[in-house]
Amino acid sequence: MKKWLENACTVNKDNGDAWAYRLRYEVEFGNEDSQKAVIEDFLAADPHHGFAWAHELKKVDNWRKDKVEILKIVTRDIKLFDE
Repeated sequence: MKKWLENACTVNKDNGDAWAYRLRYEVEFGNEDSQKAVIEDFLAADPHHGFAWAHELKKVDNWRKDKVEILKIVTRDIKLFDE
């Protein structure tokens, strides 16, 4: 699954949802260094599209938050597996 998420971000760097899923995977199964690497790649990609990403980005409550904070908000709401 990790490779699939990496490929999704490589193929479409502008999809914020893919970055959120990738970060969520690293939060659950990775370590702090892997999370930092995803965030650095995310900042370099500077995404502008995606359903959940665009929804959070356009919320009035988030207008003063930086993109990493918004990414973490989107990431928090993602469930990778049903439990």
